[in-house]
Amino acid sequence: MKEIPNIIKIGVPFNREAYEALRFRYYMDVKVKNGYTFRFDEFDEFCAIVIRNLSKDMLPKYIIDYAFDDFETFKLKKKIFLYTLRLKSLKEKLTKEEDDILNEYYINRINLKYELFAKEIKKTGIKLKEISEKYQDDLDNLKKICGDFETETLIEWFFPVYWDLERFLHIFVKHVLETKFGEGQFKKRTFFQYQFRDIRILLKQVLKQEEQSIKDHFLEVKMNMHNKDYHRYGSKAILYNNDRYKLHINNEGRLLSFHQV
Repeated sequence: MKEIPNIIKIGVPFNREAYEALRFRYYMDVKVKNGYTFRFDEFDEFCAIVIRNLSKDMLPKYIIDYAFDDFETFKLKKKIFLYTLRLKSLKEKLTKEEDDILNEYYINRINLKYELFAKEIKKTGIKLKEISEKYQDDLDNLKKICGDFETETLIEWFFPVYWDLERFLHIFVKHVLETKFGEGQFKKRTFFQYQFRDIRILLKQVLKQEEQSIKDHFLEVKMNMHNKDYHRYGSKAILYNNDRYKLHINNEGRLLSFHQV
């Protein structure tokens, strides 16, 4: 297995009580100050933070219009309400009703994630029962990563580049699991010569190296010069750490594929 060069890994513990303040500072310093675009889920959380920390008469109109079903009765849209509960649970004790609502949300959410996980595994033809005994630790690790995964912006800009759980699973299952667990035809597929935990770091390093090229492309998309996806493959594959990588980002900034060639 290869190591990613010039990387120092530092474990930072999750601070529940500081999370809300840190997220607000991130949104203000990175998104608002620079004029960068929010993803929808980010803007939902931003609205929830503002609503929790400003009095009713101080709330800006754009948040009132976006976040409320009925401002007079202070009835939030469901997605915003769930974010307020998630934030509240980090620092305060929820009521029994709030706790039940949040638990139901988390159960449904994790079930959807595991359904996506199973769907991607099924596409490979790999039978989990047949490999679970030998590779149980790897499967448990990937399942935990899947459960913890949140949609992530990979390049902050007014045209953000991001990946979601579906594409994360596609990359890991097709180019890591198939190669490690598969037989026959699967062994011929492209693969990563890196540990599971390093794939995200590798992706971000490759994107950082190619950031200006990606921004130039999507600036043209924004200016309606074309509506093409960003592709790097074949002779134009990206060279990083003596390996070549295929990269595909759709015309909305969603990462579709990334693998070694």
